[in-house]
Amino acid sequence: MSNVKEDIISHQMRVYQLMYRLSKLIEERSLSHDASKFQPDELPAYEKYVPLLAAATTAEEFNKLKEEFKPTRDLHKSRNRHHVEFHENGAEGMTLVDLVELFADAVSGSRGSVEERIAKLDIPEVLIQILYNTYGASK
Repeated sequence: MSNVKEDIISHQMRVYQLMYRLSKLIEERSLSHDASKFQPDELPAYEKYVPLLAAATTAEEFNKLKEEFKPTRDLHKSRNRHHVEFHENGAEGMTLVDLVELFADAVSGSRGSVEERIAKLDIPEVLIQILYNTYGASK
């Protein structure tokens, strides 16, 4: 086999190894997503406020409940890398795995449209478009 063929095969193997590692990191993250919500200092507030927020009939009521729930949400965000607030320098501190999880989290949310949830993400527009492209969604 020529050196060129060996180089190509070696390159293919390096790319495979890096992409396989990335896929395993994404898989691990998907299995542990939002696990902190089951912690004793998060779960009671989620059990209390999520149904109340869903049942809120006025913006005033919703905003009041949201404000009461904020300390627990902030705690949750401080524990989970897929939240921009976790990082001192926001989205610039995130990894590709963090972004993939953040996007999947936003797309799979239950309140509002996908577009509304995505618009709330504090990440550069170009990254949002790349994630849309990756997931096959159209903007």
